[in-house]
Amino acid sequence: MVINLTKLARVAERARELRGTMGDIVWSVDPAGDSLTGVIRRWRQTAVSLLGGVSLAFTAPPETSTDAVVILPDRRRHLLLLFKEAITNVARHAQATHVLVEVTCRAGQLHVRIRDDGCGFSVGQAPAGQGLRSLAHRTEELRGTLKIDSALDSGTTVEMHLPL
Repeated sequence: MVINLTKLARVAERARELRGTMGDIVWSVDPAGDSLTGVIRRWRQTAVSLLGGVSLAFTAPPETSTDAVVILPDRRRHLLLLFKEAITNVARHAQATHVLVEVTCRAGQLHVRIRDDGCGFSVGQAPAGQGLRSLAHRTEELRGTLKIDSALDSGTTVEMHLPL
């Protein structure tokens, strides 16, 4: 019997992706995570998991100020997928050594800023993939605004302003 290790590796990677996706779905409907605190915790776990050995600084409001902010399941799912898309873009493309995630919440708005020191890109000639389009679409679905600032060899900053 001949085993094709390349195909086996692809199947294993796909199985891990599906497991992660199922975990995201289960989390998004679990009432235990219905606060902004739960969303931010999940974001932190996602960033640590996807960025691996990259130096990560993650700042967020104290849980005492986010515990009472209720986020409904559908919105939680969109918030998770939006953040996951942004961090996945950094992990796959930025070649960054440092990533800063800043989460703030004031006046009914959630502000998320993700800055990396990676290779950057020319915003006017954005890559052909789905990542940036997906960020824009998800931000629009959440009735928020998205700003991307990047330049070759200067890293990238993604800022999202989302109503709560």
